[in-house]
Amino acid sequence: MAGESKNLAVLLRKKGDLEVHKSYFTEYMSVLSTPIFIYTEHVQLNWLGVTVKVEVEKPSPGENEVLLAIDSVGICGTDVHFWTHGEIGDFIVKAPMILGHESSGVVAALGKGVSTLKVGDRVAIEPSVPCRKCDYCKGGRYNLCPDIVCGSTPPVHGSLANYYCHAADFCYKLPDHVSFEEGALLEPLSVGVHACRRSGVTLGSKLLVCGAGPIGLVSLLTAKAMGAAQVIITDIDQGRLDVGKQIGADFTVLADSEDGREMAKKIESTLGCMPDISIECSGVPSSIQTGIYATRSGGVFALVGLGPSDVTLPIVNAAVREVDIIGILRYANCFPTALAMIASGKVDVKPLVTHRFTLAKSLDAFETARTGAGGAIKVMIKFKTFRGVAYSTDVSNFYYDQNMMPVGDWHPRMEGLVYYSSRGWVHADWTAVLARQLKKHYGNITPANTIRDLVSNVQTGDTHTAIYDLKN
Repeated sequence: MAGESKNLAVLLRKKGDLEVHKSYFTEYMSVLSTPIFIYTEHVQLNWLGVTVKVEVEKPSPGENEVLLAIDSVGICGTDVHFWTHGEIGDFIVKAPMILGHESSGVVAALGKGVSTLKVGDRVAIEPSVPCRKCDYCKGGRYNLCPDIVCGSTPPVHGSLANYYCHAADFCYKLPDHVSFEEGALLEPLSVGVHACRRSGVTLGSKLLVCGAGPIGLVSLLTAKAMGAAQVIITDIDQGRLDVGKQIGADFTVLADSEDGREMAKKIESTLGCMPDISIECSGVPSSIQTGIYATRSGGVFALVGLGPSDVTLPIVNAAVREVDIIGILRYANCFPTALAMIASGKVDVKPLVTHRFTLAKSLDAFETARTGAGGAIKVMIKFKTFRGVAYSTDVSNFYYDQNMMPVGDWHPRMEGLVYYSSRGWVHADWTAVLARQLKKHYGNITPANTIRDLVSNVQTGDTHTAIYDLKN
């Protein structure tokens, strides 16, 4: 059964026009499921254009898909570019599109055929799903699949919404000690893994990273984890260079000139030699030129950052010195490695998250990401809902976070109770002492014999406290 169902999302209608539609909704996962309650309001976000109200319905998982209750979404530079320019290369926003592709969340429902995940699993999302059948997919380079479906790339919706459906085999279960934010950062970290793999970073490599934004910094982290002996990083912002130094850069260079040859000499002087590998992460033409000039003969220059469609390159300089110029498109088979790097402690991405916003403050979040205000590096949007899941009679197996809403099936024989108050949903042992404490501190405790009664208690005004005895 289902009540009114509306999904909350950050939707890009056209260039410069963002909107968050917020409303009150109730949803049931199944007969034995805990209801989800979210009280919200309508918020309009304008930057350049006029906002139009758009309601995004809650999706249902298809075969081999899972429905995810999103927890954390990082704002990527491509999200900002689509917002401010309406296009990136051949990808043009022609219809309303939900943004966001650096995401993590909780499995809320399973589609037909899903056996590798269960409701309640915490997962990171690899946003691009290939066909799995073409030569590129079979050869392991599925990022080049001509039929790949990429979230938050026109015309495909992204995951900056309360609920999002995704292929189960492109969701990666997070260990208990890996946070949702770290899970969301697996996406940009995977770009760094792919860039370092393709460019041949190995033990003893000397590396130049151009651009100390999020992708440049995760490339730095990955290179050091892969054994790079020395890494030098450039940027126009001293604050970002300071962060680069803090997380492991051996040298930093302020990019205070647009002359590629001049900057290359500055890099060589600082590093003591020309780098074996250069990874360009800004997309700025002068920085691309700098990277080519700076790379040692016989070295590799990797293009990660996306800037103008057409750029003037010192191609003869690269050709006569046999500098290999390679492109980097997202990643392939990199999420497991990125997750292992974080889970093992080899890489710490937590310092990259500098700002956090709620969904209602998405305009502020995007503006902060656009301007870099307050030293912003990675801006994270957090979904302030409570999710709890229980599967066994062992109360210790219950997972909850006070900032999230309950999602998932409850074991009918589990001893314990769930109550709803102004603090959200809480689970505790069913004891007379606790019951008295609840009544003393919260008052108006209404026993509920069924899920429907519990829903009724909340919907009819008893929102202060409602109790469902799971022993019955």
